[in-house]
Amino acid sequence: MDSIYDLLSNRDFDEPPEIGALKQYIRDNYQSEAGITMRERDIVITVQSAALVSRLRFDMRKMVDTTKVTKKIVLRIG
Repeated sequence: MDSIYDLLSNRDFDEPPEIGALKQYIRDNYQSEAGITMRERDIVITVQSAALVSRLRFDMRKMVDTTKVTKKIVLRIG
């Protein structure tokens, strides 16, 4: 039986570059923090205000072009 150390030592816990790029983009352009979850087919961006979600939805094309994200982006208020 493998120990927890053996199981976890082979895992890569680094943040994917897409998540870092999206967080930096939102921080630089909107001075706000975002929670970002990467799933198999999409990326979920959770922000605190509906106004920010509306603004991100409006600027979605620019955000995707700047951050080079290839997955579908889902915006949530949370």
